[in-house]
Amino acid sequence: MSQSEDSKSLEQRVGRVHLRTRSGIETEHGADIFRIGANVFHLENWYSGHKILRFLLSCLGLYKRGVQNTLNIQLRRNEVRLLNLPKAFEGY
Repeated sequence: MSQSEDSKSLEQRVGRVHLRTRSGIETEHGADIFRIGANVFHLENWYSGHKILRFLLSCLGLYKRGVQNTLNIQLRRNEVRLLNLPKAFEGY
Protein backbone atom coordinates (compact mmCIF):
# COMPACT_ATOMS: atom_id res chain seq x y z
CA MET A 1 0.00 0.00 0.00
CA SER A 2 1.47 3.38 -0.98
CA GLN A 3 1.59 6.42 1.26
CA SER A 4 -1.26 8.13 -0.61
CA GLU A 5 -3.40 4.99 -0.26
CA ASP A 6 -2.60 4.93 3.48
CA SER A 7 -3.60 8.58 3.76
CA LYS A 8 -6.87 7.98 1.93
CA SER A 9 -7.65 4.95 4.09
CA LEU A 10 -6.93 6.91 7.27
CA GLU A 11 -9.01 9.83 6.02
CA GLN A 12 -11.96 7.51 5.44
CA ARG A 13 -11.64 6.06 8.95
CA VAL A 14 -11.23 9.25 11.00
CA GLY A 15 -12.51 11.99 8.68
CA ARG A 16 -10.75 14.72 6.74
CA VAL A 17 -11.23 17.48 9.34
CA HIS A 18 -9.86 15.41 12.22
CA LEU A 19 -6.94 14.16 10.12
CA ARG A 20 -5.89 17.68 9.09
CA THR A 21 -6.32 19.04 12.61
CA ARG A 22 -4.24 16.23 14.09
CA SER A 23 -1.59 16.61 11.40
CA GLY A 24 -1.30 20.32 12.18
CA ILE A 25 -0.96 19.65 15.91
CA GLU A 26 1.81 17.10 15.31
CA THR A 27 3.66 19.44 12.93
CA GLU A 28 3.56 22.27 15.48
CA HIS A 29 4.74 19.95 18.27
CA GLY A 30 7.63 18.70 16.14
CA ALA A 31 8.65 22.29 15.43
CA ASP A 32 8.62 23.06 19.17
CA ILE A 33 10.78 20.07 20.06
CA PHE A 34 13.35 20.67 17.34
CA ARG A 35 13.72 24.38 18.19
CA ILE A 36 11.85 25.82 15.26
CA GLY A 37 10.10 28.92 16.53
CA ALA A 38 10.27 30.99 19.70
CA ASN A 39 10.95 28.17 22.18
CA VAL A 40 14.72 27.66 22.28
CA PHE A 41 15.45 25.50 25.34
CA HIS A 42 14.30 21.89 25.55
CA LEU A 43 15.96 19.62 28.11
CA GLU A 44 15.33 16.50 26.00
CA ASN A 45 17.47 17.96 23.20
CA TRP A 46 20.36 18.89 25.51
CA TYR A 47 22.95 16.10 25.46
CA SER A 48 24.28 16.76 29.00
CA GLY A 49 20.83 17.19 30.53
CA HIS A 50 20.52 13.62 31.79
CA LYS A 51 23.90 13.83 33.54
CA ILE A 52 22.98 17.05 35.29
CA LEU A 53 19.59 15.66 36.30
CA ARG A 54 21.22 12.50 37.67
CA PHE A 55 23.73 14.62 39.63
CA LEU A 56 21.00 16.82 41.11
CA LEU A 57 18.84 13.84 42.08
CA SER A 58 21.89 12.16 43.67
CA CYS A 59 22.59 15.29 45.71
CA LEU A 60 19.02 15.26 46.98
CA GLY A 61 19.22 11.55 47.78
CA LEU A 62 16.46 10.75 45.30
CA TYR A 63 18.40 8.98 42.55
CA LYS A 64 18.86 5.67 44.43
CA ARG A 65 15.24 5.74 45.50
CA GLY A 66 14.14 6.23 41.90
CA VAL A 67 16.26 3.28 40.76
CA GLN A 68 14.80 1.12 43.55
CA ASN A 69 11.27 2.14 42.52
CA THR A 70 11.89 1.18 38.90
CA LEU A 71 13.14 -2.26 39.96
CA ASN A 72 10.20 -2.88 42.33
CA ILE A 73 7.55 -3.75 39.75
CA GLN A 74 4.19 -4.75 41.22
CA LEU A 75 0.95 -5.82 39.60
CA ARG A 76 -2.09 -4.41 41.32
CA ARG A 77 -5.66 -5.20 40.42
CA ASN A 78 -8.40 -2.74 41.28
CA GLU A 79 -12.04 -3.65 40.95
CA VAL A 80 -14.21 -0.86 39.62
CA ARG A 81 -17.97 -1.16 39.66
CA LEU A 82 -19.93 0.91 37.15
CA LEU A 83 -23.70 0.86 37.36
CA ASN A 84 -24.46 1.62 33.70
CA LEU A 85 -21.74 -0.49 32.08
CA PRO A 86 -23.02 -2.32 28.97
CA LYS A 87 -23.02 -6.12 29.24
CA ALA A 88 -20.49 -6.38 26.38
CA PHE A 89 -17.81 -4.79 28.60
CA GLU A 90 -18.24 -7.01 31.65
CA GLY A 91 -14.97 -8.66 32.65
CA TYR A 92 -12.63 -6.14 31.04
